[in-house]
Amino acid sequence: MAESQMNDNTTCVVCFKTVVYYSVGECDHPVCFECSTRMRVLCQTNECPICRQDLSRVVFTDTVQPYKELRNRAFPDKLLERQYKIGFCSEAIKQAYETLLDNRCRICDRIAPFRTFSMLSDHMRKVHEQHYCDLCVKHLKIFTSERRCYTRQELAHHRRKGDLDDTSHRGHPLCEFCEERFMDADELYRHLRKEHLYCHLCDADGRNLYYASHSALAHHFRTEHYLCEEGECAGQHLTAVFRSEIDLKAHKATIHGKGMARGAARQARTLELQFNITPHPVVQRVPRDRQAQPPPVSPAPVPPPQPAINPQSDEQFPRLSAAQPAHTPLVAGPARVMRDSRGLARTDRNFPALDGSTAPSVPRPQPTRPSQPVAATVLR
Repeated sequence: MAESQMNDNTTCVVCFKTVVYYSVGECDHPVCFECSTRMRVLCQTNECPICRQDLSRVVFTDTVQPYKELRNRAFPDKLLERQYKIGFCSEAIKQAYETLLDNRCRICDRIAPFRTFSMLSDHMRKVHEQHYCDLCVKHLKIFTSERRCYTRQELAHHRRKGDLDDTSHRGHPLCEFCEERFMDADELYRHLRKEHLYCHLCDADGRNLYYASHSALAHHFRTEHYLCEEGECAGQHLTAVFRSEIDLKAHKATIHGKGMARGAARQARTLELQFNITPHPVVQRVPRDRQAQPPPVSPAPVPPPQPAINPQSDEQFPRLSAAQPAHTPLVAGPARVMRDSRGLARTDRNFPALDGSTAPSVPRPQPTRPSQPVAATVLR
């Protein structure tokens, strides 16, 4: 055994209580004799609480020693517990073990311990008008000295809401169908799954809904789901239930289609589908290294400047008479050829004078050669 395990440690590694007597088995893991007694006597298991090794025999001692040395001792019969295979190194250790298992009344100190717990429970009820919680007695593997007695009012509060000085216990849950309480939520869940009805469709969705009768479950199927009650399905204990109307129609067409009229069968095979089409949003892919950066904002396009309209201008509004007064160009530079909304240039050919005279021709503007650019970019 390792030297760290052989030292005299006075704290149990399982319950963290001060160790009075140790329990040592084949694995050489020392624990307090209370934890070992709880495992072997109350829980009916011989496993080591530390390594889970099955221990065929343990020795209760006041000093930590290797099991090889302890098992070679000659234990008299009075220092052996043959039922649970426990050896005691002294009579004081065996007396402490028996005291731990006593069914003693904490109010009547002079009365000897009772042989069984049921005898102690009867004594507490008849003499002291106190009661043990039957659910706690059945499920909690604790010693009699650790159990708690209640008056009638305290017991009712304990069962409904828990103990006033113990916030970890919130009472025993109630089955509303049976009016019966259970140890905890797990026990209540197992009872509901075994004794009552539930919707298998809602159960698959994580909804714990239970029903007291088949009629209540059938009402749930009719209102929340789609139940088939035709032909043989009417007597199959509510098994032909579906999530959608499409599934129900497919079931009717497959199972009950032979007994239907032609029109009814066609109606059963008809599916009424409704689609709501929404435009797919345009998603621009952005490289991973630029996802954290905001997208660049392009500047708004600048509209081209529109020419100013002057009603006094003869060029923009020519006269209808033959005589055309001389006009001065508004803007110095090459003359502009005005076009209407159809794209026709305002020339004598396109717009002849009404009196037959020929208007002076407008010289065509000569295209100006643009200046040589400093740099150019070729886009491919």
